[in-house]
Amino acid sequence: MSVQTRTGGRVTGDELSMIRDAMLSPHMMTMVDRAIELLDSERNPLNSLFRVAAQAMLDQIHRDNAVLRKELKARQIKLHDEHQEGIVIYVRYICRGYEDRLGVVREVARAEISIRMGKYIQAMAGRLKNL
Repeated sequence: MSVQTRTGGRVTGDELSMIRDAMLSPHMMTMVDRAIELLDSERNPLNSLFRVAAQAMLDQIHRDNAVLRKELKARQIKLHDEHQEGIVIYVRYICRGYEDRLGVVREVARAEISIRMGKYIQAMAGRLKNL
């Protein structure tokens, strides 16, 4: 994605991507949290390994989300009340005085989350190979 300059209160394409990322991160964290709860409830010798991996992924998502939130704050972008209307998830944002909302279709959000989780898994696998 190209770097765009800020124009007044209007949000740039890069900033919209950041808003979308901030919108999807909590959903990813919830999915990983639920997976951890499921691993804790089942008896399997490998579950402790899977739980450690899931917790490491959750920790990285939290760190990435904190960096993203800090950058949004530096750009004077605030996110408010996420809600769903039909098949679209919306988040309202205020960007340097300009107010609008961003909508993402649920299936697109699911696909994007799957892609991102795959990237987290690849990064973790890469680190394990280097041990």
